[in-house]
Amino acid sequence: MNLSKSLFLFISTLISALSVGQNQVNLKELKFEQNDENIQVIPLASDTNSSSFYIQVVERVKAHVHKNHSEIIYVVQGEAKMILGSDTLQIKEGDFIEIPKNTIHAVEVTSLEDLRVLSTQSPKFIGVDRHFVE
Repeated sequence: MNLSKSLFLFISTLISALSVGQNQVNLKELKFEQNDENIQVIPLASDTNSSSFYIQVVERVKAHVHKNHSEIIYVVQGEAKMILGSDTLQIKEGDFIEIPKNTIHAVEVTSLEDLRVLSTQSPKFIGVDRHFVE
């Protein structure tokens, strides 16, 4: 799937679910689709201050920055090598990672199982502040 179609699907899913705003979500009850997508995103909650997502990564997330958003990640499942600025981290279940705005970050899954994370971005994220870098 090309990038523009992936971005369109991400934004469509996000827009359709921005009003989810549930007070309680059980991650074990959320199911990712069985398909060939490298990245799947389930929007969890959003308001003017932040947006939260449950994300599954099968292989990798390309290097990118968020110019206007900070992001925090909590690893729910799996392991990966993460580039965070000038550092390389090995992340695993239970890890909490802070990603300041304008910080290059990327992920390469190293476990046999998919990487699953909770991601919260601040302020509200509508899918347009992801700038890929070489």
